[in-house]
Amino acid sequence: MNKAYWIIPLVALLGFGFMQRSFQHDYAVQQAIEKQEAEAARQAELEAQRQARERAMQEALEAQARRKAEREARETEREREREERRLAIEARDEAFREQEKLARQADRLKKQIAALNEELALANASVESLQSELEFLGKFVTQAEENTEDMTDLLNRLNAQPLPPAPTVSRMD
Repeated sequence: MNKAYWIIPLVALLGFGFMQRSFQHDYAVQQAIEKQEAEAARQAELEAQRQARERAMQEALEAQARRKAEREARETEREREREERRLAIEARDEAFREQEKLARQADRLKKQIAALNEELALANASVESLQSELEFLGKFVTQAEENTEDMTDLLNRLNAQPLPPAPTVSRMD
């Protein structure tokens, strides 16, 4: 029995050693595989993070370019609106100046029309006066011509008649 105490534990120890060695070999392989898998997962995660960072940077650059383009478009639109507003104000001011000019010209023309109307009224009055004077002078000339004819006839008749003797005048001395 003495040997059985030694052999059974020794066989059990050898069996345990083989199993332990096999387990440790499998465990080391499994640990290496897990380590590789963990490293691959970590590398994949780092790669995913790197890609996410690159995507984020690319998206940020695109967003920045888009915001810059939008800002430039807004600035261009504001500049166009400012220019349109400036042109509208200039057009309004020009129209106002033109209106003022035309109003002054209309006032000046109204004054000229009033002055010309007064001159026309004076001219019409003068024409009427001259026409009445012309009528008067026409009648006067006609009357004078008739009178002249009458006087000429009278003189002719008087010249045709013999003159009566002149009365004698006595003188008293």
